[in-house]
Amino acid sequence: MKDVNNLLNPTFPRAQAFSTLIMKSLEGLKRYHLIMTAYESGLFESTVTSKTCKELAQQLGYHEIMTQLFCDALTEVGLLIKEDNTYVNSPLTHNYLCRSSLRCMSNTLENIKTNAKHWNQLPTILRDGPIPQNRQDFFNDKWLCSIAEWAEAGSVFSTMKVVASHLNVNRWRRLLDIGGGHGLYAIAFTALNAELE
Repeated sequence: MKDVNNLLNPTFPRAQAFSTLIMKSLEGLKRYHLIMTAYESGLFESTVTSKTCKELAQQLGYHEIMTQLFCDALTEVGLLIKEDNTYVNSPLTHNYLCRSSLRCMSNTLENIKTNAKHWNQLPTILRDGPIPQNRQDFFNDKWLCSIAEWAEAGSVFSTMKVVASHLNVNRWRRLLDIGGGHGLYAIAFTALNAELE
């Protein structure tokens, strides 16, 4: 103990604000590692159908008790559903984290992993300066596919809903998409209007 008076006269702001900040930071880090470890290990492919911890541990080469704690943590964040003694993917996982899903966010996860590596290098970057990167290395196919994954997951739908509520898309005959990248908005407009070129 540094000073007994601290027990009777705590400083302002109280340590609760600091504790909340630190715990939220740690919570984000834990969730990141939960998601990435489960995705990269292939756990979500194994839990397309219900599996026990013992079955998962054997399939993945994991320690059985640690596998149960791992699966319980994934259940707590909403990525698995526990049914009796088995685990199965939640709808969120089925849609976005299963490699077999047409909506799998694989490119997004790769970009997040790269971004996390850069954050791990923060002390070096602060000391030595930014990491040089070519524009074409950053704005590459994976980056474009990642944006397309998010667009397909809902932003195209939301945009089409707003546009269709304000404009008569069925009157259009031609659409010019300049620099749209993935082209999903143009594709969605042609889905709304089959006459659109």
